[in-house]
Amino acid sequence: MSAFTTASTVLTDLSCVKKALMQMGWTESQIEVHDKPVKLNGYHGSESRTAQVVIRKQHLGGYGAYNDLGFLKQADGTIQVIGENAGKHGRITGNKFQETLGQEYALAKITDEVEAAGYFIDKVERRDGKIYVSADNPYS
Repeated sequence: MSAFTTASTVLTDLSCVKKALMQMGWTESQIEVHDKPVKLNGYHGSESRTAQVVIRKQHLGGYGAYNDLGFLKQADGTIQVIGENAGKHGRITGNKFQETLGQEYALAKITDEVEAAGYFIDKVERRDGKIYVSADNPYS
């Protein structure tokens, strides 16, 4: 049995969270996105915790999860990670998961902003635990 724990982030865009999670290996069908928060499932079924972006526990196989993983937009605009604090899944709210999520989120956010400005991502390179991005102007 495991309880939910939360971790604060500086992330603000739920659509970029979804894109980041997909880069981390989850499929679009494994990531639920809701306009309004929905209940998360814990060890004993439905819990009082809610989230707008949810990965159900059956899709967290490598983490040995008893609880769903959720992302909830806070009143200040930031997104809170809601996960499990015990067993292997405790890594979800830990540093490595958040570091990878943060990097992939930044790439998704940069891509959205670059494309909105009329440019395109020319090259993405992952090396030494970092992501390097090159953008180009389609008219040059």
